[in-house]
Amino acid sequence: MSETYNPNKSSPTYTPLLRVSTSQNGTYVEVPAPSSYKFAEEDISANNAGRTADYKMNKLRKATIVKIELQWNYPTIATASQILTQFNPEYIWVKYLNARTGMIETSEFYVGNRNSPLFNGETQRWTSVAFNIIERQGTVY
Repeated sequence: MSETYNPNKSSPTYTPLLRVSTSQNGTYVEVPAPSSYKFAEEDISANNAGRTADYKMNKLRKATIVKIELQWNYPTIATASQILTQFNPEYIWVKYLNARTGMIETSEFYVGNRNSPLFNGETQRWTSVAFNIIERQGTVY
């Protein structure tokens, strides 16, 4: 009997967020598969970008950055600690799935504010662990 497809389930061949490291050429450590993985590419516009007097937008895109919203639902105490420790350094290198290119890519990221709401003493689990990772250096156009 075949197993039901679960896009959030980690497997040896595929997981959206594969590994993190504290240096580009360092040892990459596996990350538990997140419950939610939201890829975004954000434009960085020139300082003089904006609308003209006739309301025409001049975006003047200079670069793009990748931002990934991550969330793990109901992690155990140990798993929450593992995730938060892996993403604790000021800057990390991440091998991730780029939705636009369809490729696994490697970039340096910094981590946004981390939150872990409502620990449940009965189940010994957090409701979630969630944060964003934001690419440190944009792709220049």
